[in-house]
Order: sequence, then structure tokens, then C-alpha cells
Amino acid sequence: MATPLRAVVVLLAGLMLSGCGLFGDDDQAASPDELSEAVLESVRVEFDDRWFDIDPTTVLLGSDGEPTDDTAEALSRSVDNLSVRVTAATDAGIEYRDGGFVVINAVPGEQPDISALAKAVANSQETSAGAREVTVQVPFEPLPAAVSDDDAQEYADVLNERLGDGVEVAIAGQKKVLAASVVGPATTVTRDETGWDVSINFADIDEPLARLFPDVGTEGGEASFTVEAGESEDDPSRVVIVPGPAATVCCDEASVRRIEQTLTQEQSVATLLFKNIDGERGTAWAQELGITELVASFSTRYTPGQSRNINIQRIAELTQGVVIEPGESFSLNEFVGQRTVANGFVPAGTIVNGHLVDSVGGGISQYVTTLFNTSFFAGLEFERYQSHSIYFSRYPYGREATISWPAPAFEISNPTPYGILIWPIATDSGITVEMYSTKWVDVEQTGQTERAVGVACTRVTTERTRTYLDGTVDVDTVFAQYRQEGIACDGTETVNPNDTTTTSTTIDPDASTTTTTTVDPDAPTTTADPDATTTTADPNATTTTTTAVAPTTTEDPAGTTTTTTTTTTSSTTTTVAAESSTSTDP
Repeated sequence: MATPLRAVVVLLAGLMLSGCGLFGDDDQAASPDELSEAVLESVRVEFDDRWFDIDPTTVLLGSDGEPTDDTAEALSRSVDNLSVRVTAATDAGIEYRDGGFVVINAVPGEQPDISALAKAVANSQETSAGAREVTVQVPFEPLPAAVSDDDAQEYADVLNERLGDGVEVAIAGQKKVLAASVVGPATTVTRDETGWDVSINFADIDEPLARLFPDVGTEGGEASFTVEAGESEDDPSRVVIVPGPAATVCCDEASVRRIEQTLTQEQSVATLLFKNIDGERGTAWAQELGITELVASFSTRYTPGQSRNINIQRIAELTQGVVIEPGESFSLNEFVGQRTVANGFVPAGTIVNGHLVDSVGGGISQYVTTLFNTSFFAGLEFERYQSHSIYFSRYPYGREATISWPAPAFEISNPTPYGILIWPIATDSGITVEMYSTKWVDVEQTGQTERAVGVACTRVTTERTRTYLDGTVDVDTVFAQYRQEGIACDGTETVNPNDTTTTSTTIDPDASTTTTTTVDPDAPTTTADPDATTTTADPNATTTTTTAVAPTTTEDPAGTTTTTTTTTTSSTTTTVAAESSTSTDP
């Protein structure tokens, strides 16, 4: 006999199947036996406001009470079409907090329970109370985390033990400890199918490492420049920066892998790697100079096969690539030094006292004159220069310079906001000096005047006008002074260094020693050697008196300084053969 509740359900089901019999006398209610024999035609599966209908007879369970594979697959597809929410599980993790590695607890997820759904649909005939259609909500089951709290705690304990107070690191023979308070916060711990993994963010430890080892590494070398010629006349030359040796500091980013190994592989010490950086005068410095284009060039020619050409080519080689930084100056004598055979120079013509003689390094004034003119049109300043005392037609009249050692000197300075690259090119028949920078001024020669100096010399003044890109105009002048070979400005003949000039000095034991020397009145002043030794005759000596005079120096651009001192001893007279002159190079 049915229970009262059962009877109510059967009654209601019958009402549903038979229509609205309770509300009218024309319909008759189904009997309880008819309700129990009713067949369930459809099951509606719902999730939120989405649903699908399924014939419960198509849902099959195996002998184990679980849905068959086909049933499970079919239900899974239908459920997926409902866009059922799936909440992924969160695995247990490890983070560095409050001075140590701690566990972040796992959080289980949630997913549709296809097995429970299949069973609910398959058993719906028994629970439908004779209804032809019932509704089933999609059931859910927990989705467990792949990494449990216990797994995470076990590895966190390992990391805390290995980290301790910090990681021992070493470089360049120095060993120090990178504190746990630095390493820990920079460390990320993850887990995948292969196990736990530790990674350290280098950006978080870069500066602390550098502070640990501030004195290790190298300064690096200076970047330089080269000029690559264009492939045709229409293709301009190109300035190329040549990086110098890199500077090194602590530490390269690859060092972080070694620090990680102290946590993962029980390495006791992490050996760090040097990092290459741009030095103080490296590529970045070179780029900031703005040396990008040809701003001035000048050429002079010479006859092939002369020995002087060797000197011109040598000084061009030594100065190719010189950079004058903004506001800085360039002294040719200071840079090249004394011209010597050991430094690659050979004897060639030099002007001494207005006469041509051979000396080591002769001829390099042609390079200086070419450099002078390139500097003139590049808008540079002339700090020190001197023209030839004799004019040579291979040079621009009044716009040229010479050099010797240690004087006259040649020095220019860079008033521009950009670097100046000097690039000489010497061939068998001529010398060209190019200057590269960023164009900032237009230059032209705008005038030239002459005036007499004495009876035999001419002073030439050349006007230069510089027009800057902002419209500012500046006018200045350079000068040269010429004479005839062997003739001073006063018209007198000068001493030929190829001849011997002697002066006699009589030694009076009761008087001071007097030395008379003939010099070129138009040559630059040369100071006598203050350390020269003078020996005064001893009136009590027998018959021999020796007097040493300060040696006379022949100033030579080639690198040799010729000193001539001849001392003759006798009972009453000392004769000194002295040459006092200054050489310049033609």
C-alpha cells in the first residue's frame, strides 16, 4: 500500500498527465496504476538559463554503475555546449615572505561531474513519479590541485636551509655574501610536470652585486674612427666608429644562473661573470661627438720619389685618426714628438737661417701647410703657427705654416660643439688632409694685403670670414712673413749653416769670459741652456785654460737637435766654433 506522500505524488503526476481534471467535471483523473506505468520521454539538463533535452534511454551505465565511454563522451559534449563554468584548481606555491620561503595553500577547483549527471539521467525513470519529462541541474565535483600543501612545504624547507643568511659569491679572487634579504625577494619558485624550479630576477640583484664588488673589472679602451671611401665619385666617404676594447664590471646577467644553482643544486659558491660595458670613451662617447660628414679638405702636390715624401707620408700615418674634442686643442709637436730615424723619419731639406740644408724629418712642413689650410676652411682657431721664411710656390701665398722641434710649433683648437676628425691621405704624389665633423660654419678667404718689413721682407695678411649656420659672421686674419734665401729683413746676409763661423775669445784671468756669437736676427729666439757649465780660468794655473760655453742648438723638425760646441785649449786663447740658428722645414 502506498504511503500518503507517495499517493500525493502519484496523484499530482496523474493530474499533470491527464490535464486539469481538478478544475472541471468533464476530465477524469488517471489511476495510480496508470501513473506508475507511464514512460518518461525526456530529461532536461540545465545550467543557469541554458539547457538541452536528452532521451534517458540513451544514457547507459556499465556493470560497475558508471556511464559507458560513449555515454560519457556524448554527455561531455552536450555539457560543453552549455558553456558550463569550470574553476581551475590553484596549486600550492612557495613565496619568500618575512625572511623565509613559505607555502601558499592550494585551492581546489570545480568542474562538471559527468558521472553523476549520467547516473541522474539514467535513474530519472525511477524518480520521475510517472512524469513524462523531468529537469536535472548539471552537478559539479571538486577539482583537486596538482601540487599539495605538503609537497610545497617540503621544498620550502629545502630552500630555507640552502639560502640561510645569503649566497656566497666570488669574482676576481674576491669572495663575499649576497644577503638573503636581497636574494629571497628576487626569487620566484614554480612547479611543473618535471618538478620545482627556481628563478632569480637579475634586475633585483644587479646593483647589490655591483656594490659588493666596486673595484673589479677593467676600464676598457677608447673608440676610434676610420673613413671608408665611397664606391664612386658621387658616393661620399663614410665615417665609421671602431669600438675599443670593452670595459668590464660586475656582473654579467648570466651570473644569475650560477646564483640559482646555489639554491637548486647545493653549489656552495656562485662564481660570477664579468659584464662588458661601453667604456668612458667608448662607442657612446664617439657617437656624441657628431663626427659624421666631411667639413673641409685641402691638397698639395709633390714630386714622386723624393726622400721628403717619406717624412710626409710618415707624419700623415701618425696623425690619421686624431680627434679634437669640442673646446680642446691639438699640438703637432706634442702629439708626434721629436722626429727621429727611429720613429720612421729620414734626412731631407730644411730651412736654417734662410738656407736649405738636410736634416731628419725635412719636408713635413708640407703636411703642416696642408693641415693649416684644412683647418682654415674648417673654421678652427690657430693657437700657434709660423709661416715659412721663404715662400714656396707649391703653397697658397700667405696661407701656410711650418714646424720644427721644439719650435716653431703648430697648434690648432676646436671652437665647434662637435668633434673634429683629422684624416690625412698621403700618396706618391701628394698629401690631402680631410676633416670630418658636423657642418656648422661656411668659410672663405675674403681679402689679402701686404706690407714691407725692413728692406728685404714682406708681411702678408690674409682675411678669413666665417659665417655660422645661425647667421653670425666672424672675420679674422692669419699672416706670413717672407724673405729671400740667405737675406735678413735688414738686407744683410745671414750665416749659411753649411759654412763654419768662428769667434775668438781671449781669456783674461782677471776678467770675465766674453763670447761673441753671430745669429740670424730674423729667426725665433732660442734660449741658451741654463744648465751649461762655465769654467773660469784659474790665475794660479800653469798655462792651460778651458772655457765651456752653452751649446748652440739647431732647431730641426725632423727630430734631431744638432748641437755644435768646439773647445780649443791653449796657454792664452780659447777658440769656440759656435752655430746659433733655428731651422724650419720647407
